[in-house]
Parts: sequence; C-alpha cells; structure tokens
Amino acid sequence: MDAPLVMTTVIDPSEVDDECHNMEIESKLPLEFYELGKSYRDAKESLKYIMIMKSRLGKPDQYTNFNFSIYTRGIEDGPLKTAYDKIKSMMDKVKEQLRLAGKIKCVDSKDVAERLLKHHFIPDLAGNLRAYSTQTVRCSKCGMKYRRIPLKGVCVKCQGNLILTVHEGNVNKYLEAAFKLTKEYELGTFVGQQIRLIEKGLHSLIPVNNNINEDKDRDKKNMSLKSFMTSQ
Repeated sequence: MDAPLVMTTVIDPSEVDDECHNMEIESKLPLEFYELGKSYRDAKESLKYIMIMKSRLGKPDQYTNFNFSIYTRGIEDGPLKTAYDKIKSMMDKVKEQLRLAGKIKCVDSKDVAERLLKHHFIPDLAGNLRAYSTQTVRCSKCGMKYRRIPLKGVCVKCQGNLILTVHEGNVNKYLEAAFKLTKEYELGTFVGQQIRLIEKGLHSLIPVNNNINEDKDRDKKNMSLKSFMTSQ
C-alpha cells in the first residue's frame, strides 16, 4: 500500500490531501498557542496566532518559505525497522502498545484497550468467523474447489481428500487476547457480551475439545447419507 501508483512531475498544493493544508509553517510557536492547548480550546482558535498551509493556497508563496519549529538533518532519517515489525507475536504487540499508553500521561490506557477491541479484534473475529462458516473446500489432489461438500465426502473428479480453505487457527487467534483485555481493563458488559457471542458462534462450528486424530479420521470408511441420518 506504500508503493506509489502515480508519479506527478508538477504538484498543485490545492490538489493534495486536505490534511496537508492544516500543517503549520511557523519557525516558532507563540506562547498564546500553548496557552490555548493547555485550556483544551478549539484548535481553530489557534489560527489567530499561527499560519498554516491553507492560508497560502493560490498565492505565489504556496511553493516556498515553509518554516518549521523542529530541525532535523533529513526527513528520511529514522528507524529502518519498526517495533511493530520486530515483535512477532500479536499479544506481545498489544502488551507493548498498552505499556506505552500507560507511560503517557495524556493517554487513557482503558480507552486504548477498548478501541483496540472495537476497531480491530472484534471486527476481525467476526469477519473470520463469517469466512469460516461460508468457506469453500478444496481437493488436496487436483485442486478442485467446492462451494458445498459433495455428499460423497470426497472430490467427485479424482476421489481425493477435501480440505478446508479457512483454518481454525485463523478464526480464534485473537479470542484469548480479547477476553484477557476485557477482564484486565474492565471494559464493561457490552464489549464482553460481543466477544462471548463470537465465542459461542465459533464453538458451534468448531468443538471446544476436538481431540479427533485427523489422520485416523481420513482413513475411516465413507458413510452414506442414509447411514449418517440413521446414526444420529
């Protein structure tokens, strides 16, 4: 997603992302700016004391004389590998994020944990559960895909074994972490119920204590539909 799709040789400042227009271009920020921030005033009130890029659009100086308050030797300087990439386990990444949130005075760790669940874990769990329940199956021998498992239980083309295209581990990978965050940060009944509903849906599709030996199960003789119905 970071690869450029279009290269523009001439940049028109009015055509770039609107967020850039809110960039301040002052060499130093006045005391009044900090006082407004201290009193939690509306950000628009600070425009009386600082200049932003938007005020220069359509003027000759929209391309030049951009000041800055913090000097750097090069905008390309910085870490070549982020901590998010270095830390492999998702739970370890969550722990580090919340540990950092706990060190920052203006950040509410409970709010961070709740946002993490609502905007990442819960949608991901629900989406993976939906994908698991509506997945196709694939023949391990010829690659033929089926929207529904044939009544024979094997590939009708080559009689090969059928395997799932969405694995159990991809569905419940965040479930334990979600429960742990809910309990540790006391995120309330609503969030807890959402996760429990997903867990209930997951367990309705995947047995909790699934100790069946898959290799032995594959060697079992195929059962006819009539035999299956009478055995229930």
